[in-house]
Amino acid sequence: MSQVLPPVEVRLQGTPGRGFVLVLPGGGYTSLSPAEAEPVCAWLTAAGIPNGLLRYSVDPARHPEPLVQVLDAVHRLREQVDGPIAVMGFSAGGHLAGLAATATASERQLRESWGPGGVTRPDLAVLAYPVTAFHRRPMRSMAASLLGSDPAPEDLAAMSLESRVDATTPPFFIWHTSTDPSVPADDSVQLAQALLAGSRPVALHLFASGGHALGVADGVEASAWKSLCLRWLEHHGL
Repeated sequence: MSQVLPPVEVRLQGTPGRGFVLVLPGGGYTSLSPAEAEPVCAWLTAAGIPNGLLRYSVDPARHPEPLVQVLDAVHRLREQVDGPIAVMGFSAGGHLAGLAATATASERQLRESWGPGGVTRPDLAVLAYPVTAFHRRPMRSMAASLLGSDPAPEDLAAMSLESRVDATTPPFFIWHTSTDPSVPADDSVQLAQALLAGSRPVALHLFASGGHALGVADGVEASAWKSLCLRWLEHHGL
């Protein structure tokens, strides 16, 4: 596993003491979508919320390298900012944000091999039209980018966010469109059901129209996610 971490771009804009939002763009674990990067950070900055963009490693990097990079970024941010730390991920970045929010003890120990430990799970997770599992239907390209060619069924199951929910899973905010042609909204529904079954806090918002890779979703019905999310973040201390 590489010891070289992408930089976390800590922005000076925002209200001090309000925590921090770490943005994780999507891109199928093969690239990082520009539409889910700087525009999201600009929106958060305009709302007064300190934020940064993590350019995590993608294919040919394999799990758990991207996850450990997120956990390390969260750990380092705790030394720099006050207030809760949230991860905000889109599509594959939403899957990665969910992995970080449900990181197992063994995954957290992998991060500790890079330096002293601490609380590396984020305090909050915002997932936008996320991939939540690979085992319910073929997602061969994304699974191969994250796990390598021909991953074992048990490895695919271990990447299912709903199977990773435990008693310490932080609050989740999830949004999706019911007409998403790339990642069915059922991914978000299944995760929300698992969080509810585990008595963990979750806000789920489904919009009747819209596609995939919407980013801030300006000009479409789903743009309402932004005001809903800001209220949710404020409720949780940001």
